[in-house]
Amino acid sequence: MPKNILPVKLHEIREGVVTDVMHNGMGVILVDDYPVKLVDAFLGEKIKYELTQVDRLSAFGQVLQVLEPSPERIQANKDYLLEAGVAPYVNLSYQGQLR
Repeated sequence: MPKNILPVKLHEIREGVVTDVMHNGMGVILVDDYPVKLVDAFLGEKIKYELTQVDRLSAFGQVLQVLEPSPERIQANKDYLLEAGVAPYVNLSYQGQLR
């Protein structure tokens, strides 16, 4: 059985640009065509993140720092909504949410 070699490792800290947003509001950064999904990451932003879960199809990460924020990013100070998973766009302006 061939061994899969993944382009990322658990707890690795990386930087990348969000190239897509999923239907559930998670931003996606591609690492050699391997998707890394992040909460509170918006299209076009440059993000510093830590990988928190890795499997053979995709990975999840936690945003450590927004290096180049979207012009539509706001600071709503309601991070508890992100943790609960009920408002993935809480830090995105209303106009940005409509787009």
